[in-house]
Amino acid sequence: MLGVASFYSVAMLLLLILTLSVILFRFTRLLRKEGKIKKFLVIILLSLSMISLLIVLITCFGKMEANNKLNQSDQLLNNYINTLPNPTNNSVSPIKSLATPVTSLESSKINNSNDYPKSGEILGLIYIEKISLKLPIIEDSNDNNLWLGATHVRGTPLPWEKGNSFLASHNTNIYGKLFTRLNELTIGDKLTISTSKGKFTYVVYDTEIVPPDDTKCFQNIKGDYNLSLTTCTKYENKRVIVFCERIPNN
Repeated sequence: MLGVASFYSVAMLLLLILTLSVILFRFTRLLRKEGKIKKFLVIILLSLSMISLLIVLITCFGKMEANNKLNQSDQLLNNYINTLPNPTNNSVSPIKSLATPVTSLESSKINNSNDYPKSGEILGLIYIEKISLKLPIIEDSNDNNLWLGATHVRGTPLPWEKGNSFLASHNTNIYGKLFTRLNELTIGDKLTISTSKGKFTYVVYDTEIVPPDDTKCFQNIKGDYNLSLTTCTKYENKRVIVFCERIPNN
């Protein structure tokens, strides 16, 4: 749902559109009375204007909704960091000492279950210094979760398990949010994942841009513990994939 600020923005936008519509209607009506414009041209002009205003409204509403979700992501991250022991502003702290493995996205309470994480549960944090990225890692890559952080693709190993774990997030129109800058990562860059199971460091060993139905990317594995980060491209129907291998912590 939209927050108070978003509702206020939508209301102001609707009021602006209504005001412009009235002004345009009165202006064309005046031109019609003075014989400077024909009736059918008035209808066409009004129709095109209303369509244009509707497109603007839909676009602005979509941006407001996206901003609201991104604000939720920031709030979720801050709330989660506050649950960590000795959190810092410069890096993601390891959370080995947490008594419980995950935090529920829906209830914002610590979940004491040791079973496989449920959709929406927070597994930990991902931090990439090069692109100033710090996000909660959320179980299940559904559309709602993709707006809130780096989501773990169900069916792939969990970050602390052997194999190739996949994390996905949206590529937004706002620079620096979610995985928007993922394409800036290059071979040799490092990132950190902190979970209740430990703190893990990875190094990028390959990057690819592939079609959405490409499955060969799942075979690009190096070592026993791998991490793949993925997002869509902005202007083409493709995916950016960054392949990482776990290395010993410094």
